[in-house]
Amino acid sequence: DRLFAHLQTLDLSYFHRTPAGRIITRLTSDVDAVNELFTSGLVDILADTLLLLGIVVVLFSLSPRLALVSFAVLPLLVLLAIWFRRHARAVYLEVRTKLAAVNTHIQEHLAGIAVVQVLRAQGESARRFTRLDAEHRDANIRGIFYYAVFYPTVELLTALGIGGIIYFGAGWSQKGLVSFGVLVAFLQYVQRFYRPIGDLAENYNVLQASFAASVRLRELLATKPELADPPHPVSPPRQGSLEFRHVTFAYDPHDPPALREVSFAVQAGERVAVVGHTGAGKSTLVNLLLRFYDPQAGEVLVDGVDVRHWRRSELRSRFAVVLQDVDCFAGTIRDNVSLGRPGIS
Repeated sequence: DRLFAHLQTLDLSYFHRTPAGRIITRLTSDVDAVNELFTSGLVDILADTLLLLGIVVVLFSLSPRLALVSFAVLPLLVLLAIWFRRHARAVYLEVRTKLAAVNTHIQEHLAGIAVVQVLRAQGESARRFTRLDAEHRDANIRGIFYYAVFYPTVELLTALGIGGIIYFGAGWSQKGLVSFGVLVAFLQYVQRFYRPIGDLAENYNVLQASFAASVRLRELLATKPELADPPHPVSPPRQGSLEFRHVTFAYDPHDPPALREVSFAVQAGERVAVVGHTGAGKSTLVNLLLRFYDPQAGEVLVDGVDVRHWRRSELRSRFAVVLQDVDCFAGTIRDNVSLGRPGIS
């Protein structure tokens, strides 16, 4: 809910430069990965950790000597976990990036299916999807490799720990340093001790995936709008006039300006048509009027006041805009006309 609400506040420029499929991946797949941590991984990790602590207390109370032998493999387990964390998190981030590319391709090519079909580009679209899907698969396989090394190595270290208890415990039992009953109890407890470690290794996989997803979600939540309402907005009386004064604007500072030194005024009651070829800057005029962008130079005035001094919601409430590309939302005609706003008869 926070993510979707935050996306509503971001500037139009963010959505122009960010593919929709990438945003959808954040809201679905990445949120699912974090959800899995809370619904299964986190509960199991806490339960296994408490079980381990209880067994450690019991083992040291039975025989500190054997307990130290049992825990001799723990430094190796810690080093293994550090190795896995370092590599797995990077791979999981790559997996999320590749999945976003797949979702972007699906969204764009299904939304533009008419263009794909009229240009007979179905084959190329399918081949590109196959390549993106293969890259996503390969990234997953790299993640599985680290998991496939990590989990069996935990099992191997577990076997080494039990073997050490049998070897040293048998000798100490013959010398009377450790009773046979304590040795048998130790073997039972140690097997219970290493089983949660194996479970923790399995849940560590979920943990790394959720951490990678949470990094991307935090980055999205940290993205701030480039445009902001002024601290003291003005609300001039309705006049119906607008003016451009020496306006220069480029969508990208490295590209040629879409508008250069544009000046004109429109008074209340006038009808004005702006005519020009594709890319001449007609839509850019509307984008600046509604303050989807700010010009690099000059001023855009509505009712005699620079649009940067308006509250954006009030500024846009004074315009009626019919775009050339119509977006229809799921629902009825009433839903599309009102977009949930009350008071429309």
